[in-house]
Amino acid sequence: GGSVVDSTAGAETEEVREIADFQAAVRGCQLVLSLAQFRPEKDHKLQIDSFARLLFLGQLPRWKQWKLRTHGREMDPGGEDGCSWSGGAALRSEKGAFDDVCLVIAGSTRNEDDVALVEILKSYVRNYDFDALWDEQMEWNDHHETDNVDKEEKEELASTLGRVLRKRVHFVVNVSLSRLQSLCARASVGLHSMWCEHFGIGVVEMMAAGLVVVAHDSGGPRMDIVRPALRADPQMPPSPPLLEADGQGEMDGCSTGGETAQHCGYLASSASDYASCLASALSLPPARRVSARHRARQRALDHFGDAQFEQGVLEML
Repeated sequence: GGSVVDSTAGAETEEVREIADFQAAVRGCQLVLSLAQFRPEKDHKLQIDSFARLLFLGQLPRWKQWKLRTHGREMDPGGEDGCSWSGGAALRSEKGAFDDVCLVIAGSTRNEDDVALVEILKSYVRNYDFDALWDEQMEWNDHHETDNVDKEEKEELASTLGRVLRKRVHFVVNVSLSRLQSLCARASVGLHSMWCEHFGIGVVEMMAAGLVVVAHDSGGPRMDIVRPALRADPQMPPSPPLLEADGQGEMDGCSTGGETAQHCGYLASSASDYASCLASALSLPPARRVSARHRARQRALDHFGDAQFEQGVLEML
């Protein structure tokens, strides 16, 4: 006689362990969820670039953000320059504004090429270079004071950001439908980055789950799905929105392009625009966040549900 080893049970045990580790890693975090197959055209690198910029802007000391935004002018946060921040100590806080945010990149692989792409993306996260982000932010400063930045301070910030990025980006590959549903229920913001996607069913699914999406400003998401949408203001430097005490910061750094209806999500093209839109979505006050999620869900159900599909087919017959 002999024993029969149930390999399925072993696989299930491994999945349970992975779920437990994942839940421990993201406990207490706001989740930004990407839901797409791992294919080159889905442009997951753009998502990582966008999230890295979000962390950069959040981690950059507040006093330095202020200096960059005011074009090198030394201003008293509590003075007569119109700044709404209170107290100089708060500007010098090293705590990142988005330390509680995690990016979860979930999707399936079809073949060895897709599996290799996942490994390339993981390596991209592990070895991310933040120097370009510093230079990009400095370009918004008319005086371009890069030479005045302490080299050691810049390297320390890059090292800190690298640790945060590695800790906050998670890949979830080839998981069950039930776990995907759990991720949608847990997340608050959805992320999509494919250029000129013909439609974008993943965007619809995330909106139906009540996620506030930041999608690519092209193709189906732009023409059919995320309407009306907010976009990053091209006249503003990439920065997290600063919410005033009355919670009116939803529009900071973003505009509706003249549309008057309340938005059901965001559209972006560049990594900087994505970062601004992510910052806005993640900074919504609770009441506005609930409203935005409700509008996203209703947009998906009202325009892309079974009843609407059946009605459209009948109208064409």
